[in-house]
Amino acid sequence: MTELEYFVEGEFIRDRPYEKNSQELISKAIESAKGIPPAFEREEISIGWMFNSLLHYRIGIDGFTHRAGGFQEGFEIGRHYAGVLQTKISVILKENIGEIDRTLCLIIDPLERDIAKEDLVSKYNYPDVDLNAIDMDYYSDNY
Repeated sequence: MTELEYFVEGEFIRDRPYEKNSQELISKAIESAKGIPPAFEREEISIGWMFNSLLHYRIGIDGFTHRAGGFQEGFEIGRHYAGVLQTKISVILKENIGEIDRTLCLIIDPLERDIAKEDLVSKYNYPDVDLNAIDMDYYSDNY
């Protein structure tokens, strides 16, 4: 398994002791299940499965809500109106994705550490590039 697969598949969660997971996250998951039959209750929540499901959903939403910008050749009202309708939905999705992002952050780092970019670059060889520019190149080439 590559390092990327190890992350994307949530293997890092399975290698972490259950009690090291975010208690906030576990409480929210339990609260969401109030009213389910007791036969479905479990002592441990499958954090790995939750991560895998939310990560793939989030990646899909990201691709769906990013539209290539730039200039269109000519102007066509139908195409413009289609873009207006798509943008309305994209804005709603972007405004409401925060809870999924927060949950993914709690799964990845239950301690909610904050590391300065300068430390990432100097200590961990983090690439010091414009990630937004890379994203824009990707989306303009693929959508």
